[in-house]
Amino acid sequence: MNEPKTICVKCEYHEVKENFNQHMWYNQICMAPEVERTPDIDCVSGIQGYSEKNSLGMSYVTSEKHPNCRDINHGNCPHFKKKILGF
Repeated sequence: MNEPKTICVKCEYHEVKENFNQHMWYNQICMAPEVERTPDIDCVSGIQGYSEKNSLGMSYVTSEKHPNCRDINHGNCPHFKKKILGF
C-alpha cells in the first residue's frame, strides 16, 4: 500500500476552522497563499464570494476563501511545508 508523502496536519499551512469539529474534513483548510481563491460575484444570484473550479472545469462562487485540505492534497501536495514545532 502506498503511504502518503505529505500529511496535512504536519503542514505549516494546515488550519482548522474555529469552534468546529476538528476531525471533520470540511473544517480542515489549506492556508497556502498559492491556493487562495480570488474574489468574485455570482452573476446569477449577485452574491459576493470567491471563484473556484469544480472537477469538470466549471466555475462557481463559494463563500470560503481557502479550500479544504482534501481538495488540495492527494498524497503528494505541491504546497506542503513541514511544520516546525516549537516550545
